[in-house]
Amino acid sequence: MTVAEASPRRTSTRCAAPDVYLAAARGLGVESTACLVVEDSVTGVTAATAAGMTAQGLIGGGHASDAQIGALRAAGAMQCSTI
Repeated sequence: MTVAEASPRRTSTRCAAPDVYLAAARGLGVESTACLVVEDSVTGVTAATAAGMTAQGLIGGGHASDAQIGALRAAGAMQCSTI
């Protein structure tokens, strides 16, 4: 199971709850602490870190800004990358 398969549309919680990430870890048969989440939203980074996972921020396109990178880091992203 990938995180895409356990998307928030398939769970009852759409906020920063870790449910979707915990479900993905269970589906893969791994501990949440062994997971790396690549996220482009503050909500996703917050949920991933709440699940005990390492989060990496991903900023794509020309709309990337220092403020967006700072927000992802403040939410718990260990590092941020732009594409």
